[in-house]
Amino acid sequence: TASDFGELIEDFCKFSDQPFGVSSGLGVLKVADFASEMGIKVLLTGDGADEMFGGYSWYPLLPQIADASLGISRSQDVSFQSREKKNDELVQNLQQLDQPTRAWAMHYYASEADKRTIYHPDFTEGLSDSRRHFGKEGRWEPVDYLGHDRDYYFPFEMLRKADRFTMARSVEGRVPFAAPLVRSLVETFSWAELVSEKRLKACLRDAFRDILPMGVIERPKHGFNVPVDHWLSTGWRGWLEDTFSSNSELFKHGIISTNALESVELLLGNAGRLS
Repeated sequence: TASDFGELIEDFCKFSDQPFGVSSGLGVLKVADFASEMGIKVLLTGDGADEMFGGYSWYPLLPQIADASLGISRSQDVSFQSREKKNDELVQNLQQLDQPTRAWAMHYYASEADKRTIYHPDFTEGLSDSRRHFGKEGRWEPVDYLGHDRDYYFPFEMLRKADRFTMARSVEGRVPFAAPLVRSLVETFSWAELVSEKRLKACLRDAFRDILPMGVIERPKHGFNVPVDHWLSTGWRGWLEDTFSSNSELFKHGIISTNALESVELLLGNAGRLS
């Protein structure tokens, strides 16, 4: 529940050591809590399996998403991060974005235009466009999106989350799928071997079919996602209002604008409609 996880928020912020929006870290922190209470010092995590073996739900759509003319851009106005949206709508929306923004939109909310409505102009002045991290020139093939997730999203979000929130409880989180040998192996696989329209991480599931129970092999993907949008409109509403109010330290130090709360509420509302 929101109240249960609310008790972890202070530690989440403390051990993140900087603004960090991967809310599934709350689940990792809770697991590390249980492990610490049981005297367990080392945990194995499955982080990296999605990036290495094609486990995200939009990967089968990448050939369609990549197969569009470039030069059409609505990237300054919208973002389309949504896993539940109907496939045809998702593909159509993403095809209208320029190439770097397509890669960005697979994982992230808050476009550069959104940020300018939330942060104070003095704070945003001189900040670089975050899409610079997705600036591969020319056409992106489906495998390029996969490679970028391995090089960027995996180390800077998933590995950081696993490390920070296990060590917050003095538990060592080990990540077998981050091994260089695994990366070298998957780079020898073709797109068809990695990504199936019918099954996520198909080659990984098949490799362990004679070892793991079928309930594990055939289980749908399920992460540590928590209903943040719902909590921010209910149990965490007060925190949201305090954070973006004129009494906030963020406002007093000139980081957020006077209409930040209105902009954040609009962004959350758009995200809810897309999901």
